[in-house]
Amino acid sequence: MKKILLIVACLALLGEAGPVYAASCDAVQITPIKAKQQFSDYYGTTLTANPAMLATPSVTYKWGITNPKPLDMAYFAAHVMSGNKKFEYFRARISIDSGLKAPMNFTFQKGDRNGEQLHTVTVKPGETIAVDFPLNGAQKLYIASEIRINHGGAQRIIVGEPEFYNCKE
Repeated sequence: MKKILLIVACLALLGEAGPVYAASCDAVQITPIKAKQQFSDYYGTTLTANPAMLATPSVTYKWGITNPKPLDMAYFAAHVMSGNKKFEYFRARISIDSGLKAPMNFTFQKGDRNGEQLHTVTVKPGETIAVDFPLNGAQKLYIASEIRINHGGAQRIIVGEPEFYNCKE
């Protein structure tokens, strides 16, 4: 009987205390992907802070990944790395120019192009989509899309203000 009362008392105390979280949001860590050491071009991309290359009709990003020249029937792909730091999440805003003729699919994979797919998003011409997803332990992320025959040419594709961070608020 004492065991049952002890278990009931513990459950009651646990219910009053509320859930226990492993991490505290008191020390949010954010690492913007701005340094060349955090970026590797796979095909057709560059890391830049040039406002002319990062402008959309609605916003100009402070930094980002973009295509330095128009792309047609080509890949748009890059690696971003967190260095030796471990982060829980990745976020950015994906924009494609309105001149494309079809939506583009973007994939985010752990490590490289053969890695575990962590997130996918479809972006329509002229649209900007925010992405924010868990990294599942990844310290290197492969970001990719493909300009196919039905797209026509891509003047500008932007992964705006990409960053790794901890502690989702």
